[in-house]
Amino acid sequence: MLLFNKQTEKNYAMKVISKEQMKDPKQKEHALNERNVLASNDHPFLLKLYYSFQTDTNLYLITEFVEGGKNPK
Repeated sequence: MLLFNKQTEKNYAMKVISKEQMKDPKQKEHALNERNVLASNDHPFLLKLYYSFQTDTNLYLITEFVEGGKNPK
């Protein structure tokens, strides 16, 4: 999902992972690895993780938004 912060006027991307999927141990491991890699990286070619949090039903990863598609000229 695309998020917009009105105060900073910046876009962010939000990935939502259902905890229902986490019943499979492999999926849980993948989600934790994804969060840990994003949180620990400081590389220009990888997304920056700003926040991660959870509710009773979902896990959320808030990352920088990188726009794709054609470059308008």
